[in-house]
Amino acid sequence: MKTFSIAIFFAAFVAANAIFPYFIVAGLLGAGIKTVEQIVSLESDEVYVRVVNTMGKGVEVTADCASGDDTIETQILKDGDSFAWKFSPNFFGNTLFYCNVKTNDGKSKGWDVYKGKEDSKNWYLRGDGIYTGKEDGSNLEKKEDW
Repeated sequence: MKTFSIAIFFAAFVAANAIFPYFIVAGLLGAGIKTVEQIVSLESDEVYVRVVNTMGKGVEVTADCASGDDTIETQILKDGDSFAWKFSPNFFGNTLFYCNVKTNDGKSKGWDVYKGKEDSKNWYLRGDGIYTGKEDGSNLEKKEDW
């Protein structure tokens, strides 16, 4: 009897796990996603994060950025320099990248530069804080103080 119960449990487990992906696809289709291509593109949409030093002449920034999975090489930015990286957020929408920056004039800050299902981000380091904005530097919005 015990062997029969284990066999039934195992068969139910295998069957449940075999059809689980279909429930995910059905849920995505029910959410308005119509094609397999759209489902696949959810996992492969690349975004970028860009950090720009606009602190002023003579101010260098050292930036260390990473996620739980990836470490970006330490960057040293002179005024006007920038660096960027691109990646594909994970399917679950919980990708997180953070940066720690230090300046040669004594400022330092750590903050999340990408959280979840966001669009690409441009971060501008300025003397009075850290801003996001468009790629051309317009529409700046202050997000962090030093």
